[in-house]
Amino acid sequence: MVINQDTVTMDDSLNQLAKICKKIGHVEEQIENCKVIYYEPAQIKLRQLKIKRADLENQKAKAEEVVYMAFDHYYS
Repeated sequence: MVINQDTVTMDDSLNQLAKICKKIGHVEEQIENCKVIYYEPAQIKLRQLKIKRADLENQKAKAEEVVYMAFDHYYS
């Protein structure tokens, strides 16, 4: 039986493509797992820190206003 070399080459290339696609699937799964483990909790923590920073910025603005009023009162 004669085997056409083109058929063997196509079969080999399809097998290689299938292996690569399977590896891509495994990597995608790892990425999704990492997102669940690391990214989402990090986003929650970042959101909490942004809220805290905004609160501190408001406190800073109020404190600056008190300082300006005190200086204005002292020097008026």
